[in-house]
Amino acid sequence: MKIFVTFAAAGAGHLSSAEAIYDYLKEHYKGIDSIELVDVLEKSNALFRFFYRWGYSLLISHALFIWRLSYWLTYFWPLRKFIRFIALIINRINTREFSKFLQQEKPD
Repeated sequence: MKIFVTFAAAGAGHLSSAEAIYDYLKEHYKGIDSIELVDVLEKSNALFRFFYRWGYSLLISHALFIWRLSYWLTYFWPLRKFIRFIALIINRINTREFSKFLQQEKPD
């Protein structure tokens, strides 16, 4: 069995959670042939990776109003479907390399 524990290296919390899952699986499931930690952002384009990793920190530190507005807009009912659709397109375009990686590696 081949397992990838995926995460986005955008803050210590994501990596810590992925490492905890990785460690648990490695310790409790001996039938796993291969288990790897995979950073999705390492398999995305550089501009997307930069904004994903540093955008939150920059907005919280220097433009809290913009962060609050963008967060609020993702849950604003009249715009929710449109914004989620746009986010889906942006994510798919920028994570093509990760999708190709999954197709090539064929994890279980």
